[in-house]
Amino acid sequence: MTGIDVEICMRVCLPVKRRAEEIVAHLNLGTLLASRGKAEEAEAVLVRCSQLDGNGVKDPRTHHSTRVSALIHLGRMYADKGEYDKAVGVYTQAVHIRPAHYQPQVLYNLLGESLTRLERHEEAERWFKAALSAKPDHVPAHLTYGKLLAKNKTRISEAEQWFIKAKKLAPSDPTVYVHFA
Repeated sequence: MTGIDVEICMRVCLPVKRRAEEIVAHLNLGTLLASRGKAEEAEAVLVRCSQLDGNGVKDPRTHHSTRVSALIHLGRMYADKGEYDKAVGVYTQAVHIRPAHYQPQVLYNLLGESLTRLERHEEAERWFKAALSAKPDHVPAHLTYGKLLAKNKTRISEAEQWFIKAKKLAPSDPTVYVHFA
């Protein structure tokens, strides 16, 4: 273990051991493990984080939001490995436990992306529309929805309109131009 690893562990791992209810420490540990390529360990920590009981916590709002964030990280891990069915399952679970104050556009967009990969286009379209309804200026949803529409030759002009909207929202973002090309 390098000096940096020890320092990170001291800052992240110890709070998890001291206070099992410290949900943010669990999320941090899960994301750290994932970034270090320790997928199995990260998965176990993120699953545990998503299931931690919030009874009696000082900040229930943060607790519930962090549970959703853990599921989003877990879903991204699955999607990155091409396990889109698992990603959809985890994202769907996150949708069901999402508190009202949690901004859903990223979650909805990720769910739409995974459904697109599974060629479940009608469901994906509903989630992209939900992401855009939640936050009309969410550029990633404009791009992913546009990509989905572009797959259907009868909807090319509609797809182009979504790319144009993304370009207007983020004119200096190079990813917009990659998708628009």
